[in-house]
Amino acid sequence: MIRHYYTLVKLTEELQLLKGFRIIECFTQEKNSLVMFLYDDYKEYYLCFSGDSKIGGLYIRDDFSRARKNSLSMFENISGRIIKDIMIVDNERIIQIILDDYIVNIILFGGSKSNIIITDYKGDIVDSFKNKKKLSKEKFTVHNSDLKSIDEFQSDSEILRLLSDCDLLLGKYYSLELCKRLNINSKSTFNDIQTKKDEIKSKALELKYECLNSKVYYILENENEEKILSLIRLSSHSRILKEFNKINDAVRFKIISSFKETSFTTEIKKIKPILEKQKLKLEKSLEQLFDTEKFNERIEKYKTWAGSLQSLGNMKERVGNTVDVILWDESKITVPLNPKFTIRENIDTYYQKIKDSKEEEKIRLKRIPIIKNKIDNIKSALIKLDLCANLKDIEIFKIEYRNILKSTMDELQKLDDRFRNFELADGYVLYVGKNAANNDELTMHFAKPNDIWLHARGAGGSHCVLKLKSKDEKPPKQILQKAAEITAYYSQARKGKFVPVAYTQKKYVHKPKGAEPGAVIISKEQVIMVEPKIPSAD
Repeated sequence: MIRHYYTLVKLTEELQLLKGFRIIECFTQEKNSLVMFLYDDYKEYYLCFSGDSKIGGLYIRDDFSRARKNSLSMFENISGRIIKDIMIVDNERIIQIILDDYIVNIILFGGSKSNIIITDYKGDIVDSFKNKKKLSKEKFTVHNSDLKSIDEFQSDSEILRLLSDCDLLLGKYYSLELCKRLNINSKSTFNDIQTKKDEIKSKALELKYECLNSKVYYILENENEEKILSLIRLSSHSRILKEFNKINDAVRFKIISSFKETSFTTEIKKIKPILEKQKLKLEKSLEQLFDTEKFNERIEKYKTWAGSLQSLGNMKERVGNTVDVILWDESKITVPLNPKFTIRENIDTYYQKIKDSKEEEKIRLKRIPIIKNKIDNIKSALIKLDLCANLKDIEIFKIEYRNILKSTMDELQKLDDRFRNFELADGYVLYVGKNAANNDELTMHFAKPNDIWLHARGAGGSHCVLKLKSKDEKPPKQILQKAAEITAYYSQARKGKFVPVAYTQKKYVHKPKGAEPGAVIISKEQVIMVEPKIPSAD
């Protein structure tokens, strides 16, 4: 609850120490984050704003190192201005820094609505951290929320919703706490309970003032390991992880620790699939190397074909793609041939294949222990990864297993560079061609026979390939739908309301001899109607 109204009220009280400080510079060096460097001839502070959808907020730091690269100066029109006052807009998550001729409006609604907007005293917008072009020269107005008191809600209103939405601004967690204290089911209505509205209102006011008069602030955790910042102890989050005497310290700790947790989770999600993919690939290779029966069958087949060709008459004759040979027991076999070669040359080719296969066998026997060792190393890495508890552990892990990670990540990076790619969900990835030649490479060389191939029907556009994890796998409908939407978007029909997208397994897609780059024929297909949608990332 780092952006809860009560939290911001307490934070605004502590921000009063910044009165009289001069704004030296404002800069951004991370997405959705801005830093104000403040100084008063004796001390310096850094006011840090985060507009992140999940861990956004505002806090002060005593020190901050501005990066030499990837750092952009902002709000130069307020540089050198002195802070006259800091206040919070009544019943709104907006903190205002009052300067001589400007007002810095720090909007902490969360998500895309969080922003910093600079206005003059008339309310005209002169600068903005986000959406600068759109907001420039507009009026900044705070729409007073039409909040109802508890008395104004209907008797059939759910208690939790009523308490969360009323003018006391309790929100979800403080409302749940009040229900616990009153021994009320939060999903009940006034019609279901004996407790009167006046009693609930009285206890709600007590809880509000308990929050606003608090001098100790908590980072709490529930049984599901959900961590929240609270101004008071909560029954729903009984475990106290940390206590603070300043709300600024609590907010700062929550934002930074949440950021680290998010970064840690992101790293795990990035590394684990890489290792698992490499392990699966090696296990398949090992399975093939152990398939001695298949290997021996291949050699026997070559021997049979070469021996049967010996019984034919004219060894210098070319007879086409195949030839039928009657064996000693009067059975007939069809022997495949290279039509460019004579019978003798085809015999020699098969004997060479037998020789090559035997050499492959020697190499195969040498590769088995090597691949086994690689698989064991990856299994060890996966166990170690599960034991990592923080970013520091991850960095140590990446150093220890850098050779394994580098080889696989380099391979993935090459794929990223060659084709557009989109992670859909559940590990599914859609690859999208960039041009005609790139379409050929994607379809004819990158895609596996059982991967799903997609293309907008009746319109030019990118070839798209949905990679499957196994041979017999069928992608979920929602994954296929999303893949088709992206395929439609990367076609010349993207402006259509609904676009037919053909899809099939890649094995049913063929390129005619001499066809233009990107031109293919499909021998089997299904069609899905979708609305073209702009992908979230490119």
